Amino acid sequence: MKINDLTTKITKPLRKENQQVKSPASVENKKQNSDSVEISAKVKEVENLVKIALNTPVEGGRVNSIKEKIASGEYILDSKKLAERMLQKD
Repeated sequence: MKINDLTTKITKPLRKENQQVKSPASVENKKQNSDSVEISAKVKEVENLVKIALNTPVEGGRVNSIKEKIASGEYILDSKKLAERMLQKD
């Protein structure tokens, strides 16, 4: 007897035992027990703030001048001043 024939004879009955028959009642229960997602008020507020930020115009002149200075290597960053501003409280 070949090994393939033996595994077929063993696994075939097992497959039939493991198959589950779905009744119409179980299908209805799945529809009633569906998952749902609720978004909290804070998440909605953050989404609104992101939309506002994306629609707010940027100071084009200042940003472009800084970009040009960085590209040309003329932009000097004062690390002490930057650190002080980062540590300042609002």
